[in-house]
Amino acid sequence: MKKTWKWLKISWLLFYILGVTFFIAWIGYISWATITDKNAIENSRAVNTLSIVFGIVSLPAALIQLISLIDLNSKKEFKVTTVCPHCRHKVDLTLKET
Repeated sequence: MKKTWKWLKISWLLFYILGVTFFIAWIGYISWATITDKNAIENSRAVNTLSIVFGIVSLPAALIQLISLIDLNSKKEFKVTTVCPHCRHKVDLTLKET
């Protein structure tokens, strides 16, 4: 069972990496073809399609930024481990924002 799960994770990771790579290559090719083709620049359908694709691609980043604003006012806590200068034992320090 562990071996099957491992191969499933590896194959899914490879599929994901190849999918993202091909998607980025496709966006680059479509952008390059639209910019270099004079008829496509004058055609509003091609430019609108490009702008919609770029908008859809940027939606997850916008969602992450909006979610991070919710956690803006939380107090941060820092933990550090250091050596005491007198006795050389490890000391754990916890600092919290006020």
